[in-house]
Amino acid sequence: MTHLSPKARLEFIEHLELDQPKLRTRDLPVIPEIKPNDTANYVNDGSLISFVTGLSSEDKSDVLNSVLLAQRAANKRHDRYGEPQAWYKSYHEILTTIGWVGGQDSFQQYTSDGTTVKVDEVVLQILATLAIGGAAITAITQALNALQALSSKDKQFTLWEQSSHSLKTGNFQIAACEKSGDGLVLKMGSFYFSATQTATRFLFFDYSSTAISLFTGGQTMVLNKEVYAQIRQAVMTKLGALASEFIANLPELE
Repeated sequence: MTHLSPKARLEFIEHLELDQPKLRTRDLPVIPEIKPNDTANYVNDGSLISFVTGLSSEDKSDVLNSVLLAQRAANKRHDRYGEPQAWYKSYHEILTTIGWVGGQDSFQQYTSDGTTVKVDEVVLQILATLAIGGAAITAITQALNALQALSSKDKQFTLWEQSSHSLKTGNFQIAACEKSGDGLVLKMGSFYFSATQTATRFLFFDYSSTAISLFTGGQTMVLNKEVYAQIRQAVMTKLGALASEFIANLPELE
């Protein structure tokens, strides 16, 4: 939707309806100061986003805010877990309307070669097909390790668990963001599943291959920074307090 005028994009954002918080804790982490150039990993609603070096604070904020907006608006339109295909269609439409350019996910059902499925290993397999560089894969691996190391009482863990899955179904994204020239490139693995077992740490749980139906997709998107600059403030205004409630950085492992 690169042909849209700034006015049309602003009107689109103005009329978006966002899903409001349904988290079971009021004391969620406040979005930290976003520092330039360093690597960083964030829980962003039902997404896990890793940044490699070379990105400014504004770059990171633009990615985090735009991805959060798309999730909360898609949540309002569709049941994230019960209607994943429709949810992803809306999610992609919103991202492309606010300045991201790239193809929509094409999902395939994952078939295990063995008797078990470990979701975090599937995630890395899918991301590897997106030609992600070594630094990005390292960042995502660190993010997964940091998430796994959290206690069930940690606020970041609560945010991730309540946003990425519900009982025996899930819908989540894991992505790495890099700079390429003047653009921001987001390489994202998208996933949804249903299972016969309930697992709180579903990413790291050993499911029987017959107990989970997992669908995977991947896409590479580029943020048109010139377009996004024209609507940045409107996105921030629309999100309001949601940014502080649904974005949290993951601690660095020693």
